[in-house]
Amino acid sequence: MTCQFCNKNPANILFTIIVNNEKKDIRICNKCAEEKGFSNPMGGIPLLLSGIIFGIAEEKMIELINKETSSKNIVCNDCGLTYKEFKTSGLLGCESCYKAFEEDLKVILRRIHGNNKHLIIKNKKSSLIEKTLSGLRKELEEAVKQEEFEEAAQIRDKIRDIEKNAK
Repeated sequence: MTCQFCNKNPANILFTIIVNNEKKDIRICNKCAEEKGFSNPMGGIPLLLSGIIFGIAEEKMIELINKETSSKNIVCNDCGLTYKEFKTSGLLGCESCYKAFEEDLKVILRRIHGNNKHLIIKNKKSSLIEKTLSGLRKELEEAVKQEEFEEAAQIRDKIRDIEKNAK
């Protein structure tokens, strides 16, 4: 994710603020944070105390957030859903919204799921079936090598039954 101010450097600071019951995030790089006056001059002090000191800058952050969100007029080209409507409802209007709001969705999905890529996790049952099929295929090869064709036909039928029932 890039800095929302310079759009160049990677954002490594996230400010979350609630204004009028609306949650707003600012993603900002170290350089822009220092330029905007958000540097932490008390970096060595424990987080709780530095968090209190950081709270003093809340009004300044609200001003910057309002500027940032007013300029964020992203609209889906297909269904016309605005970014603000998406943030309010949490619902996308169509499949094109995924592309229109891609950068923000990456952050949201990473927060919710711990990743922003779709991963398929095999369940224990399917891996057990795969192990069984693998063993039967080896037995089938061995039976064919030893020219035990009746046994090979029975193993082949077992494999077909397992594959059929697994679907």
